[in-house]
Amino acid sequence: MDHIAVAVKNVADEMSQGIEGFLNEMARDVEERRRANRKQERGQQIHLISESGEHIRTRLMNSSEGGIGVMNFHGAVEGMHVTYEDTKGHQYPMAVKWVYEDTVGLQYLTAERSEEIAA
Repeated sequence: MDHIAVAVKNVADEMSQGIEGFLNEMARDVEERRRANRKQERGQQIHLISESGEHIRTRLMNSSEGGIGVMNFHGAVEGMHVTYEDTKGHQYPMAVKWVYEDTVGLQYLTAERSEEIAA
């Protein structure tokens, strides 16, 4: 009986390791694809407006279909809503999705024209 239990445990351990390896590979693949879809920008100055109406100047770092990466700005916190105003005066509502040392990730809250901006 112990022989069978040990064999079942060994098979379960091997399956667990295989599944974990597969999931790690999938996560790396998804991350690589996500990064490949980003367009690196040249530090163009952009204009954001906070929920309180404060005007924020920062620099564009990268853009993608779903959002933009900008240089970190004072007061940036996850979940914060801002409005991105392009050079033509069009406004796009966005949310701060993440804040790292020098970069803030902003996600478009509406899909309208996000592809045009990322192009």
